[in-house]
Amino acid sequence: VFIRDKKEKVKLKIENLVDDIKNLGAEYDARLLERADEFFSSKIKNCKNKEEIKSALDDGNIAQFNFCSMEKDGVSCAGFIEKELSARVMGIRADKNEKPKGKCPFCGKEAKVVAYAGKSY
Repeated sequence: VFIRDKKEKVKLKIENLVDDIKNLGAEYDARLLERADEFFSSKIKNCKNKEEIKSALDDGNIAQFNFCSMEKDGVSCAGFIEKELSARVMGIRADKNEKPKGKCPFCGKEAKVVAYAGKSY
């Protein structure tokens, strides 16, 4: 049995067909996940101020920025993002331990987290 992969033709033996197809599926899934991660990473724009955040969001990207707080004291800043920029704060990344440097671009308080905002279409 032959299966044409994107890069090459793969010859499979009938007796190993089930395992080989599972392995090919796992390889395909891994490539697909890698491409999705690359695409996602390319859409994240590091922003330093309101103008950069607005520009990133208007261009369909995800804005990454220092943010005062993900707690109650950050509600007014999140409200600004929702009302003035027509976006929403998505949160922080669970897969990275990012340390903020500087102040929140909305209220000027010392940043406690690195947050992400995006628009839903």
